Amino acid sequence: MPGEELLAQTVLVQQEQSRAGAFAERTRIAREMHDVLAHSLGALSVQLKVAEALLEKGDSGEALERVRQSDRLAAEGLTEARHAVAALRGDVSALPEELRRLVGRHSAHHRGAVTLEVRGAFRQVSPTTTVTLVRLTREALTNAARHAPGEKVSVTVEYGEGVLRLSVLNGLPPAARTDEARVPGYGLTGVRERLAFIGGSLTTGRREDGACWVLAAEVPQ
Repeated sequence: MPGEELLAQTVLVQQEQSRAGAFAERTRIAREMHDVLAHSLGALSVQLKVAEALLEKGDSGEALERVRQSDRLAAEGLTEARHAVAALRGDVSALPEELRRLVGRHSAHHRGAVTLEVRGAFRQVSPTTTVTLVRLTREALTNAARHAPGEKVSVTVEYGEGVLRLSVLNGLPPAARTDEARVPGYGLTGVRERLAFIGGSLTTGRREDGACWVLAAEVPQ
């Protein structure tokens, strides 16, 4: 039966495409876990070596601060690794919930107010999209705390028609508001690549009035 054979072949092709897609996704998440662990453990090693050197010099106060930083790095690395595993299992929480947890943890350890606003009608997105946008937000919050400590940060999620938008806006200190002032580079290359993997895009830069730094991501839905 030509019709039945064609149907069987179509089903077989669809199954193979599904398996190939699942394999590619698992490979991506495995690479994500490798990157997370390599970055976290590398940074942790540096902090501990600095702490050891400070102790040898007798500077116990600064050494203690380095140990505390090491503890935070370890906790953040563990959180990111858990997110990657959760994405592999498909049991990541909804994006707004994940962002609320992230904002809460950040507020507990850094100065400056952080707000989260969700706009539009909520809809479920893929675990990969959720993990990517949460990691992007974490990177943006870390950069804001490093380069603009104490400045207000606002995180906005917008469920638009056919697109999901995420923006992070943080105030800039006066010295960084002019066109001539150098704003430290934000290490978002890895996140930009992950966004590209899911068809998304990322833009960063000063707001027109120069008072804020804006990070904006879009992911088609």
